[in-house]
Amino acid sequence: MLVTVERLTMTTAMEADWVLRTMAAMAAADQRLDAREVDLIQRVYQELTGRPVDVGGVVSAVQVYARRDVAQDLSQVAGSFSPEAKTAIMQGAYRTLAVNNHVSQAERDTLDRVAGALRSRPPNWRRSWRRSKHLPHRPSCRGSPSRA
Repeated sequence: MLVTVERLTMTTAMEADWVLRTMAAMAAADQRLDAREVDLIQRVYQELTGRPVDVGGVVSAVQVYARRDVAQDLSQVAGSFSPEAKTAIMQGAYRTLAVNNHVSQAERDTLDRVAGALRSRPPNWRRSWRRSKHLPHRPSCRGSPSRA
């Protein structure tokens, strides 16, 4: 089953904010932020939520979530999110990881914890997006066994 989200049509400001926060946490998981990640976050956030975010907003969110536990924070509010919002959060997170065509163990761990906070199963997300138009091939996961 391929899970895609064109745009959250009835997204709340809080749900849209968590799409950005989670994408920022994924970008911060490997302790590096590059221009491709910033550009991707801007494009995907707009695509998923219909809301723009500027470079400063992305950088600020990454700085905050480099020091915070996004999964712990997310677990406290995820119960109020719609299924569409949860899908958008996971899709944004996974697409942020895939931009570099390499997923570090720290990034995989963060993705797994985010999925747990949303009560989602990450292998299903990976399998779906591996086949999606957004990921022409599966990002490598150097140093760790495949989980998809």
